[in-house]
Amino acid sequence: MKNKLGIYVGLLIFVGLLAWAGHVSAQKTNINNDRKVWEYKVGVAQINGVPSVQDQLNELGAEGWELVAVENISTPAPPSAVYYLKRAKEKEKE
Repeated sequence: MKNKLGIYVGLLIFVGLLAWAGHVSAQKTNINNDRKVWEYKVGVAQINGVPSVQDQLNELGAEGWELVAVENISTPAPPSAVYYLKRAKEKEKE
């Protein structure tokens, strides 16, 4: 009788450990799947054309791009700026 009880307890512990291991594995998978992946875009604009640059940035913003940095470049003339944008990349379907 004690032998059967020991076997049942051991089996119960084993099944519990398997369930726990599956839960932990599922959590790790979800963490990796929830991580954002970014894509980037670099553009150059003439500074003297502010309204057109603003229009371009508004169009890119409507497409989901976010302006993250601007770098002024004084040469070659006329002055220009390089702008850097990013947006969340759509996940590829498996």
